[in-house]
Amino acid sequence: MVAVKMLEKVVEEEVREFKAEITTIGRTHHRNLLQLLGFCIEGSRKLLVYEYISNGSLAHLLFNKAATMRPSWRERVGIVLDVAKGVLYLHEECGVHIIHCNLKPHNILLDHSWTAKSEEVDKKTLENMVKVGLRCIQDEPALRPSMKSVVLMLQGITDIAIPPCPTTTSM
Repeated sequence: MVAVKMLEKVVEEEVREFKAEITTIGRTHHRNLLQLLGFCIEGSRKLLVYEYISNGSLAHLLFNKAATMRPSWRERVGIVLDVAKGVLYLHEECGVHIIHCNLKPHNILLDHSWTAKSEEVDKKTLENMVKVGLRCIQDEPALRPSMKSVVLMLQGITDIAIPPCPTTTSM
């Protein structure tokens, strides 16, 4: 099964740029990235063919009151780690470094294996996630961890220092 995404109509000048982007995306292969299977350009129409993801988007699971399934806290921690691993791959590990400029729950898709066996996340894990998040939003970019450090901290491989207090600005 596949998913097909139809994009806005493209003018002739944009076709070469679109093909270059598709070539770059087609070279990225990581278990935490949606796999592009193919594309089609016919006239002014563009179609992208992706692998089908059965559980839909993270946003649907978290925010849709009608959703029949909800990820547990342990599953949510796993999702955070998977997203961090995917971003690490894009930023530092794939041949062409790619910055994902539209990362949000609507763009995070979950396949059939997102279910975890345990329903509880200990307080320490949640505390560590908050510390990592606070380190990532430091005002001074030099104080922010790399994606590799984020993944290692979330996996518990690297210790997480208490983040510095944020600076305050007066308006």
